[in-house]
Amino acid sequence: MLRKIYNWSSSWTGTIIIVLSIIFFIAQAFVIPSGSMKNTLLIGDMLFVKKFSYGIPTPTIPWLEIKILPDFNKNGHLIEGDRPKRGDIVVFRYPHNPDIHYVKRAVATGGDTIFLKDKELYLHPK
Repeated sequence: MLRKIYNWSSSWTGTIIIVLSIIFFIAQAFVIPSGSMKNTLLIGDMLFVKKFSYGIPTPTIPWLEIKILPDFNKNGHLIEGDRPKRGDIVVFRYPHNPDIHYVKRAVATGGDTIFLKDKELYLHPK
């Protein structure tokens, strides 16, 4: 049985299926595109992202941005998980152009009130 699994995984078909499964559901590499996080992450830094941290995402082919399955829940996830917390680094698609991925730090969560005053960010109630 192990020999069959090894032979299948070392074939082109097995290798492609394993790699695509990892990219679709487990992890994906990203490059920091902008300098908005210069204190912690620099432009061009590379990082691996766990795709299942906030649930199981709807799979897409990463380079072509073609959806493999429809978004049944209209939230980008097949199964929804925990929500991001303050301070988490999150990767998300830019709402006006879904082909662009943004890498940012979450400063607020649902229900928080934030505002800018004199280039200072204020978070209610803190």
